[in-house]
Amino acid sequence: DIASLTEDAVAGIDYDSLEYPLVFDPGVLNLSILVPVRGDVKDELSEVLLVNLDDAYLVTEELTIADASAVGTIVDDDDAPTVSVADTSLNELDGTSTVQMTFTVTLSNPSWQTLTFDWRLLQVTNADGSPADDTATVAVDYVDETGSLVFTEDTTSLTFNVTIQPDDLDEYDERLYARLSRNAATPPSGFAFADDTAI
Repeated sequence: DIASLTEDAVAGIDYDSLEYPLVFDPGVLNLSILVPVRGDVKDELSEVLLVNLDDAYLVTEELTIADASAVGTIVDDDDAPTVSVADTSLNELDGTSTVQMTFTVTLSNPSWQTLTFDWRLLQVTNADGSPADDTATVAVDYVDETGSLVFTEDTTSLTFNVTIQPDDLDEYDERLYARLSRNAATPPSGFAFADDTAI
């Protein structure tokens, strides 16, 4: 009989656990053990499982098993995730009430490790570095804030909020940038930026 056991790989998630008899007909020297492996898109370490043999018999005579265990390796073939922050918009309020602008940050696929990204806000500028006519003004149109987003294992979407100040002016639609950067706790090889700046 054979039984597949977990060592890092998780039965029911990474592979299907099974147990069945191997029957060697006369003259047969080799048989294959097939363990169904479940595909996924998660960037992760290669995983291992154990296959154990037990209860070997020739008719009714018990046989000695020279090597009762084998290690199977599930080799990861998924790329590290790409990171994107999406553009967003909202209507500012008149009077004295602030409103929250929500930015959404996504990973293209889940990761086995924790990935942390910092975000900050920037005014929109012209090519020469001067403020653009339609830039939102810090402390007037929005509250200058910074923060971090922590993607734990299997998390693929998080949000952060920016406080937009009210006003009664008839003016241009105004823009601001939200920009992501890698936190020092995040390994450079664990991701790639697809879009690090949103408007």
